Amino acid sequence: MRYVSYIVLSMSLFLFSGCLVAKTQEGATSGEKVTHKSGQSVGMVMNSVAVLDKSLQKWQVFEETADGSIHHVTVGKIAVESSGAKRNETGTLKVWAVLRNRTDFPLQVQARVQFFDEYKVPVEGPSSWQRIILSPNSISAYKENSMGMNDLKYYYIEVREGR
Repeated sequence: MRYVSYIVLSMSLFLFSGCLVAKTQEGATSGEKVTHKSGQSVGMVMNSVAVLDKSLQKWQVFEETADGSIHHVTVGKIAVESSGAKRNETGTLKVWAVLRNRTDFPLQVQARVQFFDEYKVPVEGPSSWQRIILSPNSISAYKENSMGMNDLKYYYIEVREGR
């Protein structure tokens, strides 16, 4: 009988505590700037290209030094060689990124762009993901045009592994 009382009491406390914890706040909450553990901001850098997938950022290669020894080196599978933007004749903004495949095998990646106004507020939704096939040890370009015209000042290109 004594064990039954303990079981009933503990189940009651468990259920009651669940009712107290189940409340959640609805509506707007204050924003918080996310920072990296090193203290650096991990926010978006305007007019840049971000490689999203860690599998594209880290790849082990062997490198031979001048004295003939071989070392393990971690490099990205892809490198962003250059990126930029310019106005088309119609006033839209054209952006590009030149990507290099640093591996000995073909890679399939996807890229999209988000455009921003002078206050760094998104103006258009992100473009659809565009597939880019990179032959081994080659380069290829991602290009995209904005839909809007003169109110665009910044861009942010994202690259991920092909899906």
